[in-house]
Amino acid sequence: MERDRNEQGQFEEKITDKDVLAVIQQEPVPAQTAASIANALDVERPGVHNRLTRLHEEGKVERAKLTPRVVIWWLPDDSPEEVHDEH
Repeated sequence: MERDRNEQGQFEEKITDKDVLAVIQQEPVPAQTAASIANALDVERPGVHNRLTRLHEEGKVERAKLTPRVVIWWLPDDSPEEVHDEH
Protein backbone atom coordinates (compact mmCIF):
# COMPACT_ATOMS: atom_id res chain seq x y z
CA MET A 1 0.00 0.00 0.00
CA GLU A 2 1.45 3.34 -1.02
CA ARG A 3 1.47 6.26 1.42
CA ASP A 4 0.25 9.73 0.51
CA ARG A 5 2.77 12.37 -0.54
CA ASN A 6 2.75 16.09 0.26
CA GLU A 7 3.09 18.96 -2.23
CA GLN A 8 6.90 18.55 -2.26
CA GLY A 9 6.58 14.86 -3.15
CA GLN A 10 7.69 13.68 0.30
CA PHE A 11 5.78 10.99 2.16
CA GLU A 12 3.20 12.32 4.58
CA GLU A 13 4.12 11.69 8.19
CA LYS A 14 1.86 9.27 10.05
CA ILE A 15 2.75 10.61 13.50
CA THR A 16 3.81 13.94 14.98
CA ASP A 17 6.21 14.97 17.71
CA LYS A 18 3.14 15.59 19.87
CA ASP A 19 2.00 11.99 19.35
CA VAL A 20 5.36 10.60 20.48
CA LEU A 21 5.65 12.94 23.46
CA ALA A 22 2.07 12.22 24.51
CA VAL A 23 2.75 8.47 24.65
CA ILE A 24 5.73 9.05 26.93
CA GLN A 25 3.70 11.45 29.08
CA GLN A 26 0.62 9.22 29.38
CA GLU A 27 2.28 5.88 30.08
CA PRO A 28 2.42 4.81 33.75
CA VAL A 29 6.15 4.02 33.44
CA PRO A 30 8.08 7.31 33.00
CA ALA A 31 10.65 5.88 30.54
CA GLN A 32 9.80 4.12 27.29
CA THR A 33 11.63 2.35 24.48
CA ALA A 34 11.16 3.28 20.83
CA ALA A 35 9.52 -0.12 20.35
CA SER A 36 6.96 0.48 23.10
CA ILE A 37 6.11 3.92 21.67
CA ALA A 38 5.86 2.49 18.15
CA ASN A 39 3.57 -0.24 19.43
CA ALA A 40 1.32 2.30 21.18
CA LEU A 41 1.09 4.35 17.97
CA ASP A 42 0.83 1.34 15.64
CA VAL A 43 3.81 2.45 13.51
CA GLU A 44 7.28 1.07 12.74
CA ARG A 45 10.05 1.37 15.35
CA PRO A 46 12.77 2.92 13.09
CA GLY A 47 10.65 6.00 12.36
CA VAL A 48 9.92 6.50 16.06
CA HIS A 49 13.61 6.04 16.91
CA ASN A 50 14.62 8.68 14.34
CA ARG A 51 12.03 11.10 15.71
CA LEU A 52 13.17 10.45 19.31
CA THR A 53 16.78 11.08 18.29
CA ARG A 54 15.82 14.45 16.82
CA LEU A 55 13.71 15.31 19.87
CA HIS A 56 16.71 14.46 22.05
CA GLU A 57 18.94 16.76 19.99
CA GLU A 58 16.34 19.51 20.51
CA GLY A 59 16.32 18.88 24.28
CA LYS A 60 12.70 17.69 24.35
CA VAL A 61 13.46 14.16 25.59
CA GLU A 62 16.23 12.55 27.60
CA ARG A 63 17.79 9.16 26.86
CA ALA A 64 19.86 6.45 28.46
CA LYS A 65 21.43 3.38 26.90
CA LEU A 66 20.75 0.39 29.15
CA THR A 67 22.52 -2.14 26.93
CA PRO A 68 24.04 -1.88 23.45
CA ARG A 69 20.56 -2.54 22.00
CA VAL A 70 18.21 -1.00 24.58
CA VAL A 71 17.67 2.74 24.86
CA ILE A 72 15.04 4.33 27.08
CA TRP A 73 13.53 7.75 26.52
CA TRP A 74 11.74 10.08 28.97
CA LEU A 75 10.58 13.66 29.27
CA PRO A 76 12.99 16.04 31.03
CA ASP A 77 11.98 17.30 34.45
CA ASP A 78 11.52 20.82 33.06
CA SER A 79 9.20 19.73 30.21
CA PRO A 80 5.83 21.48 30.01
CA GLU A 81 2.93 19.68 31.60
CA GLU A 82 1.21 19.45 28.27
CA VAL A 83 3.10 18.65 25.07
CA HIS A 84 2.84 20.96 22.07
CA ASP A 85 3.23 20.02 18.41
CA GLU A 86 6.04 21.88 16.69
CA HIS A 87 6.68 19.51 13.77
